[in-house]
Amino acid sequence: MDQTKIRQYPRMHLQRDSYTSLNGIWDIQICHQDSLPEKEKFMPIMVPFLPGTKASLCECKPQMNEVLWYQLQFAYLPNEQKTLLHFEAVYQSCTIFLNGVELFYHEGGYDAFYVDVSQTIKYQNLLLVKVVNQKTWSLPFQNEHPFMGIYGDVWLEDCGNHMIKDIIYQWYPETQKLAIQLKGNFDQSLLTISSQSKVLYQGLTNDKKYEFIIQEPHLWSPDDPFLYDFYVKTEDDEVKSYIALRTVKTKIMYKDNHYFYLNQQKYWVNGIIDETWSDYTGPMYLSDEKMYQHLLLIKSLGYQAIYKRGMIERNRWFYFCDLIGLIVFQDLSQQSLPFFSWHRKRSEDEQENFITEVNKLINGYAYHPSLVALILQNTGLAKCKQQEMMNRYS
Repeated sequence: MDQTKIRQYPRMHLQRDSYTSLNGIWDIQICHQDSLPEKEKFMPIMVPFLPGTKASLCECKPQMNEVLWYQLQFAYLPNEQKTLLHFEAVYQSCTIFLNGVELFYHEGGYDAFYVDVSQTIKYQNLLLVKVVNQKTWSLPFQNEHPFMGIYGDVWLEDCGNHMIKDIIYQWYPETQKLAIQLKGNFDQSLLTISSQSKVLYQGLTNDKKYEFIIQEPHLWSPDDPFLYDFYVKTEDDEVKSYIALRTVKTKIMYKDNHYFYLNQQKYWVNGIIDETWSDYTGPMYLSDEKMYQHLLLIKSLGYQAIYKRGMIERNRWFYFCDLIGLIVFQDLSQQSLPFFSWHRKRSEDEQENFITEVNKLINGYAYHPSLVALILQNTGLAKCKQQEMMNRYS
């Protein structure tokens, strides 16, 4: 494996040259939900590790009726480009303040989000993040290892005004067609597919859509996890991504037995259950290298798949699975109930909000070839429009 591919950029499907990590020592204060932070009571914390873990340097574990206030002072050099502030994961609801201005409110503990701070950022800055754990039934919640706080990378990046927001692609093996759908604020874009620095396909589009016909496609599989390099360039923005060509489905053969098919071939899956949690780092790995080596060990033991339970991993983890060649069955965090409350049902609003959160997860992880299944309701508890969700996501 090429060790130069193990880099610190957290979002490998939309890489830009500008990248400033805000990980490191922040200040934190744990307050009662009705109280405001006091300047002299802040204590240091290592972001992105959760309070209550040894790696965070803050071993005070917050309770359900408490609020976290994160604070970071940092310098930045503003420019004519657009500046985005990224949060990879904050559990569960948070409000973002920059230089005394409330900018953004986000709800949902597992999806990444960003804030446009172009009009607010200065050379010297004060970033304040308020975090609340509501444990609402509208969202999947973590019950086996309850936590709250920032537990993903935080970073800044600059991009042009004609920015690329997302890349969606679909592979049609019958016609060897690769359909590309772009999202963003631009009129024209140049798309390039390459491998080992050699341009294979290139096209120009004015409507954010393009179709390539891939001759002799190199398919992705655990035995051969091949990734194409993919570049998109607009009037003043450019991103690097990657594309994998593969199909997955299940077929009912006889006696209601389901068989797993990869690239239209029956595929025997030999997997392992993986529950990432330690008292030292919580749901995080200590470093990218530790994460990579852990996955490499699983592959070296002869496993092709991971059933991920108890925690929804970050995109960096899935990227390494894409790179190494591991199939992932991702379980949503447990929606366990108090004793005698197993019959409790979500209200209509809670069900709609739950589906909204599921859509965020699917959209946020869909481009990973390693992810073949997102298990929405594994225990049958707190059922939520099961037939509708099966029809929508099958």
